[in-house]
Amino acid sequence: MRSKVWSAATENYGNFFAQNCFMGASGTLLIVATLNELFKSHGIDQVVTANQIALWSIPIAVISVFVGGAYALWFDKKLNKKYGKGGK
Repeated sequence: MRSKVWSAATENYGNFFAQNCFMGASGTLLIVATLNELFKSHGIDQVVTANQIALWSIPIAVISVFVGGAYALWFDKKLNKKYGKGGK
């Protein structure tokens, strides 16, 4: 059961954190529309583009790859200790 949970969590790293790296993704377009409306309603002369959101999402996607990889290594060691050579 724990493996299924871990598998679903790992998939979410890619889906949640890396989805905004594509400028045509619905999440990216929602962010652009929301920020532009917010700026417009507050009289701020700033326009946000989908390219800007995609560009600034890349560092977060890279960090999530490292965090996901570190978590996978930790979970693998835990499983090896329980079921592998070092286990019972």
